[in-house]
Amino acid sequence: MFDCKTIYEKKIDSLKQRLAQGYNNEVLVIINATDNYGAKVYTHQIEKDCEKVGIIHKTFSSELFNFIEGKEESEFISIIENLVKMDNVGGIILQNPLPTYITNEGKEKIKQILNWSKKDIDCFSFPNCNYLPATVWSALNFISLNNENGRDLSGQVVCVIGRSKNLGLPLTQKLIERGATVVSCNSKTPLSIMKEFIRTSDVVVSVVGKAGLIKADWISNWQVCVDVGISQGPDGKLSGDFEKEIYDRVAVYTPVPGGIGLTTRAELLENFVNAIGL
Repeated sequence: MFDCKTIYEKKIDSLKQRLAQGYNNEVLVIINATDNYGAKVYTHQIEKDCEKVGIIHKTFSSELFNFIEGKEESEFISIIENLVKMDNVGGIILQNPLPTYITNEGKEKIKQILNWSKKDIDCFSFPNCNYLPATVWSALNFISLNNENGRDLSGQVVCVIGRSKNLGLPLTQKLIERGATVVSCNSKTPLSIMKEFIRTSDVVVSVVGKAGLIKADWISNWQVCVDVGISQGPDGKLSGDFEKEIYDRVAVYTPVPGGIGLTTRAELLENFVNAIGL
């Protein structure tokens, strides 16, 4: 198992030092407007991270919204517009999934509001934002640290499962830029083909969020397994996309919980610290 906790703690200590140099109490606003289990857990973890480094934060949960019936989308969008304009708000995290009342047109309006805003620290408006999504950075850094040539991934075959616009696609693009040969799988990929791609790759990355999607017997002991998915497993506990049995099969993997999610949260807070100019 790769020690993500040590990387996380070093980053947290570094952020504490940067904030001590002149933090003006800008607020990090977290908007989690659904009852999604994974999003609730992630929000709570970010809140605790903020408290560790000394960032003032405010969470807008679904319980705080009291919208007029029929105007839920317009009022939600109005909240985003107002937060972007507020001087004391230094960053905004807009948690996925968005509420069901947000239409595709509404999502596009939100992206337009956040386009190129330094406050969009979780890159909802990707690619028109000032940062690379924190999860993408975390996955890239993990893969690079476990490659003998570091950032240069030439000769490495990487299978990425999932093609979300804010995660799977930018991760695939960055891996290609670093020289990797990338195979992209998604929900339409036939299972038999996906298994073969997984078995023949040096690195397997899953960003789907479906518990136990990748079976342990698809994985060989020489592979690097990067689990970016998070969901609620059949036992009610947090689960990744890989079956936990892979932990006994491979030496290099990121567990769930305690893996990429840890380092992602640290990268996210670094985006905030960068946004407020420290």
